Amino acid sequence: MPPLPDAVVENPDDEDWLFDSRRDYMDQLGHYKTPEDMAKMEATMLERRKVCQWCGKPFVAQRKSTMYCSARCRMNGWRQEQKRLALDAATDDLLED
Repeated sequence: MPPLPDAVVENPDDEDWLFDSRRDYMDQLGHYKTPEDMAKMEATMLERRKVCQWCGKPFVAQRKSTMYCSARCRMNGWRQEQKRLALDAATDDLLED
């Protein structure tokens, strides 16, 4: 990984302070969000930490209903569900006969 670029602003109290490349995103947000806003945002992020239903990889969901970490896992999960539904339908047909 290449080294971080030098900060554009020498003194972090100058006006483009938020664009200092040595600071992480949450630290930059903490500069202009109130402590209550930061706590609420962090609680929301913790609430949306999930484990992918297909691959088991942990991820932060964009929505509460998200079950998969990626489109690939979502499609694999959908395909598996379709196969299960087809098998259930075939099994039901056999049992009726």
